[in-house]
Amino acid sequence: MKKRIIAIVLILVLFVSFAGCNNTSSKPSTEPPTTVPPKPTAHEEFDLAVKALEAMDALTLNFSSEEQHEVWKDSFLAQNEGTLILEGIGGELIAQAEGSMRFNNEAALKYTELYTGGTSYVTFDDTKFRKETTAEDYLKTQYPIVLFDAAHFEKGSREELANGLRLRFTDATELEEWVAPDYAKLTEVTAEMVIGPNGVESMTYTASFRQGASDMQISVETSVAKSTEALTAEKPADSDSFIEAPYTWVPQVMARAISNYNNSKAVTFTTSQIISSQAAGVVEMFYSDLSVYKAGSTPYFSHNVDVTYTDGKEQETVEYSEILIDDKLTYTYNGEAETYTPSIPSVKSALETMLTEYLPQASYMTSAEVTPAGEGILLEMGLETEDAIKKYRQLAGKEITGELTTLDDLASDYKNNKLTGYMGIDPDTWLPTSFGIDFEGVHTIEGYECILSQQYSGKIFAADPDAYSKITEEPMEEEEPEKPATPLFYHVTGEDGSEMWLLGTIHIGDERTAFLPQEIYDAFDASDALAVEFNLNAHDEDMEEDEEYQENITEYYFYTDQSTVEDHLDAEVYEAAVTMLKYTGDYNANMPYIKPFVWENMISNAHYIEGRRLFSDKGVDQRLLDRAEEQGKEILDVESAESQLGMFSGFSDELQEYLLKSTLSSSRSEYNNAVYELFELWCSGDEEALIAYLRDEDEEDSEEMTEEEKKLYEEYQTAMQTDRDIDMVAVAKDYLSSGKTVFYAVGLAHLLSENGLVDSLRAAGYTVELVQFTK
Repeated sequence: MKKRIIAIVLILVLFVSFAGCNNTSSKPSTEPPTTVPPKPTAHEEFDLAVKALEAMDALTLNFSSEEQHEVWKDSFLAQNEGTLILEGIGGELIAQAEGSMRFNNEAALKYTELYTGGTSYVTFDDTKFRKETTAEDYLKTQYPIVLFDAAHFEKGSREELANGLRLRFTDATELEEWVAPDYAKLTEVTAEMVIGPNGVESMTYTASFRQGASDMQISVETSVAKSTEALTAEKPADSDSFIEAPYTWVPQVMARAISNYNNSKAVTFTTSQIISSQAAGVVEMFYSDLSVYKAGSTPYFSHNVDVTYTDGKEQETVEYSEILIDDKLTYTYNGEAETYTPSIPSVKSALETMLTEYLPQASYMTSAEVTPAGEGILLEMGLETEDAIKKYRQLAGKEITGELTTLDDLASDYKNNKLTGYMGIDPDTWLPTSFGIDFEGVHTIEGYECILSQQYSGKIFAADPDAYSKITEEPMEEEEPEKPATPLFYHVTGEDGSEMWLLGTIHIGDERTAFLPQEIYDAFDASDALAVEFNLNAHDEDMEEDEEYQENITEYYFYTDQSTVEDHLDAEVYEAAVTMLKYTGDYNANMPYIKPFVWENMISNAHYIEGRRLFSDKGVDQRLLDRAEEQGKEILDVESAESQLGMFSGFSDELQEYLLKSTLSSSRSEYNNAVYELFELWCSGDEEALIAYLRDEDEEDSEEMTEEEKKLYEEYQTAMQTDRDIDMVAVAKDYLSSGKTVFYAVGLAHLLSENGLVDSLRAAGYTVELVQFTK
């Protein structure tokens, strides 16, 4: 009421005043009434401020950023702060930058950069790179002068400050281009701009999003001022000592990847190494796999090594392993085991050495190339610095003779022939995926030139959800999902009283495949036998213990006519596949002799493994096999490893190349999105949607193919689906007439295809009912 009274009083006072004015005025005013224009919106204020900023010829940009990202249970931190001075914007650009980067709160990596005359000169600590580039492309490597575009936000607000204005923006519709690739999925973004008397003073951009296997949070703050410092246009006096490279950020990327790798709680590290010494007359082949899980103050780890020594006449193989669990280290050498309590500091030091000793360092580089590998990058490097040559020849010599300098002491001279390396890095996680070293040197001993060579390749999988189970052989505890899976599950009965349960499986999964509806477990437990495509557990055991079985299986992988895979592939496809396999860490000395279907399988497997969301050991088939073994239930093979491998190995060269090329042309994010979509459909148990997905997918693929591709795809579908469906239906009928109740679990597509198990069994007179779950 008080506010209303005040309003009335104000109106009356104005009225009286006007009346008084009218009474005392000699004539009425002819001036129009004054109107206050509306204030610009936040988006309009932003546009005006940006136009003024873009008109500046020279400016100083101070920046600080913090990026936190989580990969599985690992959390990584990257911080960057520095100053960028720009002169001649829009013309003959000169730029000078300096700053420091800190990864996971470790020592800062300091850098300086000068851009002049169309060349960028960058120094990271003591490593120097240069790159010829346009001013436009150079600026793309920096934080942008304008951090964000207000048009990407639906809501904006303005706050009056004592000497300016703060603009806030929310409800973003997309991420800025400099922040993430287009496949990243936005969660939340906010942005601010502060405008002072002289224009834009500062900007802040904060974003949360999912990129591949990472949940990312990034915050960048910049302050802007007109630059008064004159820059020199002269190139560095030692410009010739700068390494020419396609990208000047290689040392930064390597430092970040290695720091994240060292700080990961769980790592799987697999290596293959061949060392040859003519002086010693011996070749050594090492194969090892190391899994590390850092739980509390004491790490868990398992390390398995096979070493084969040969002098051309005799061959000796040594196997040893180390497993550390709960402070107890078990060391096994050729079957003889010993357990003791080790010094944990010594263990940690040894692990650090094993994990990092062979990794190429940025300070070793004499050249660098960057090759895209799908959505990853492959750094290929020349490493012919004095320190690198000394390090790798000593490492090779140590493996051959047991001492670092034995060969050097014997030699009158040493000459380096070659030292190159590579490292795969995943920009989604900023973790290394692989590395390799190719080294060759020559010792002159008593007048003879003796070659010492080493080829070392490693596959790195940090933030590995399976590391703990690989070490302990026990699964990590899984939490029951809020929304459990309800997959398609059928009850099959015959007029003679025969009975079978039919579950369409998916060969990968997450925690949802561990908590299926109780009706499925009840049927499984009451069944006499489990039937799967083939017994993966028995296959793995035979591959480890049965040499004859192992030889029979591996024959499907290799060419037996002395040809190599390069002889069977188009050159472009071959080169792209080698790059990808180096990036994933799957390329080794045997790969040239292995058929393309294996290459394709490795690449597609790497795609979903790197996504860290779905896993083969959590596939429905695997979980059912483990449950059957626990119960001592009979396990039946519908097919066999030999039949499946024989099918793939028997594909024509053209089909194998087509499949490999198709996988290479599909990005990891596209592949995983399709896999996730199918898995979610599987979990939903929506029969109509799944049939539509499986059958429409074939029609969509067919529309985009050439006639030759259609023929190849038909060959693939006939072998993979049609012929196998016929065999699976025949096997199902045999089970129904066997007198046993069989729990039949095969890939979902074999149930729902046009000639699949569900329709074919119904057509044969069996009753096939979809089981309804009570929960």
